[in-house]
Amino acid sequence: MQEDKRRQRAEDARRLAEGLVTPRQSQDENSIFPLDATYRIVNLAE
Repeated sequence: MQEDKRRQRAEDARRLAEGLVTPRQSQDENSIFPLDATYRIVNLAE
């Protein structure tokens, strides 16, 4: 599992260095929650 993460980080670094993605694009691709999405927190106690 850790080796997979290392490979992915290396691939992300390569793509950044080559200008294929911006830091924001890379972060958005790797995020569970997209940066430009809107989220609504529902109060389940009510």
